[in-house]
Amino acid sequence: MLEQYESLVRSLAVTLGLNPQELLRTEEIVIDDLPVGFQYEGDEEDGDILFFAPLGQPEQGDELPLYKALLQANHLWIGTGGGTFALHPDNGQAVLAGRLPLHRLDAEHFSRVLEVFAQTALFWRVRVSTGGFPVEPSGMPVANF
Repeated sequence: MLEQYESLVRSLAVTLGLNPQELLRTEEIVIDDLPVGFQYEGDEEDGDILFFAPLGQPEQGDELPLYKALLQANHLWIGTGGGTFALHPDNGQAVLAGRLPLHRLDAEHFSRVLEVFAQTALFWRVRVSTGGFPVEPSGMPVANF
């Protein structure tokens, strides 16, 4: 399965006009100034691609409103496009993450997934950096990856 992952990453690089070896090394692309990392999780038989983007840290005093907004958006994925919010255990940054089975992806599909995912992450990165809370469900991104 790792061979299938590496093949997908090389094909993704070609699709995006990037250096395949460099993309395999970094496992990260930048979309509209947002770093989006990805990695393989699994064994030789079966696995998923995890993808994730940092959203930043709230200003001191904005933590509780941020956490409430992120938890509300996590509810049935109404504001995450199918992803999940978390706090990075080392630095406390808010992170948006997703995962899909490797066998469901080809380079074109994965590039579209990453684009939709990045747009959702960019929406939330702005809220984290500006304290734009609360966010009503009707104002949240709805596209699913």
